[in-house]
Amino acid sequence: MAPSQAICKTGTTNDSRTCWFVGSTPSLTTAVYIGCDDNRSMGEVYPIRTAFPIWKDIHEALPDKQASFVYDPRLKHIYIDELTGEPAPDTNADGVVGICV
Repeated sequence: MAPSQAICKTGTTNDSRTCWFVGSTPSLTTAVYIGCDDNRSMGEVYPIRTAFPIWKDIHEALPDKQASFVYDPRLKHIYIDELTGEPAPDTNADGVVGICV
């Protein structure tokens, strides 16, 4: 069986006190949050090397019911200028991000 699709977001807090990985497959959304009980810094940590492997192991052990995300044809892709927050006509310019609405 082919692996399912996934989307994700990683992050760390100030001074690397915590790091996290949130991932969604077509069937399930889960998060892994790592930190010390006493809130001390964990040093130079990266979620892709700490939280992601845990998330990946969990998802590999779970049965996925759906392998692909379903595209809703009502959605349209637009580009937003990150400085102004306004729609941006030039999709190749710096500071432009794509979103679906």
